[in-house]
Amino acid sequence: METRENEREVRLNALTYRRIAGALVGVAAAVLMLLIGFWKALLVIVLGALGWWIGGGCYLPMFVLRWISNLLNKRRERAE
Repeated sequence: METRENEREVRLNALTYRRIAGALVGVAAAVLMLLIGFWKALLVIVLGALGWWIGGGCYLPMFVLRWISNLLNKRRERAE
């Protein structure tokens, strides 16, 4: 019985850390928007996320990859 309670505590602790990290990221994004403006902050956030993804920090779901592929194919078709 103790192992289940310990596993639950570990899961709750991990979830708590993720929530705190998410809140801190949200606060940092808000401060960026207040200090440098919406579009510049959005550019910083997007480029940071792109760098994180290229670095292997995250795997994009298949529907996102398909959407990007379709978008690029449409641009190529228009260019031809």
